[in-house]
Amino acid sequence: MLSRTLKRERLVLKPVVRPLREAERRILKWGMIRQRRLMTQLAPLMTLTVGLVLFGGLWGLSILATRADKKGPSWQMSGLMWLAIGIPISLWSHRDLRRYAAKYEGSCASALKMDRAVEIQIRPDAVAEFEAGAKQGPAYAFQVGDNDIVLIAYEKARPSARFPNADFSLVDLFTEQKKPAVGLLKKRGKKIEPVRRIPSEMRTRLMMPDHLSVIQGKLSEIESLFAPESE
Repeated sequence: MLSRTLKRERLVLKPVVRPLREAERRILKWGMIRQRRLMTQLAPLMTLTVGLVLFGGLWGLSILATRADKKGPSWQMSGLMWLAIGIPISLWSHRDLRRYAAKYEGSCASALKMDRAVEIQIRPDAVAEFEAGAKQGPAYAFQVGDNDIVLIAYEKARPSARFPNADFSLVDLFTEQKKPAVGLLKKRGKKIEPVRRIPSEMRTRLMMPDHLSVIQGKLSEIESLFAPESE
């Protein structure tokens, strides 16, 4: 059923390519970049704290185990052993944390220089919510016309005081390498309550389309629209 209901997204979704707005520039410049710089500065303290808590705790457990069965290395030898294990792991974690922060900061700086955003605005009439599961976040099926449904499965699109929304946009800010650096969810309208909620147990039995897929149909027949082909 699903393969027969998918439409060409461009017929319903109309991405707009535009320069960055001032609010988006502030998010990149004073939000993301400043936050990542702070993370870089705090990386040594974070690594030290985690290392002390984790490996200090394991050292303490080793001492308790040795005292309980009267066997095993002395507390000094046990401490040296966990120190030998903990230092390389902590240094490796510190390096990766700094590398990730620098990469993310570089992407934000590149997006500022590129000055390009791609925005998809959605103004739904109604929405059905697919509840989050153990390995999946929530997803939404928005009715955007008499016979068109847009599937949204986006990490920032989670139930809140203003989402699902009657007028919202998905905005990607692109780097000079034409890769999305930051994704934003902008809400302009009022919150709308889902007309249906699909339990996570039922969701696992459905053939869920990809994020931003457009399907022909109505929310009242969502189970049959997403049913596996064999059914």
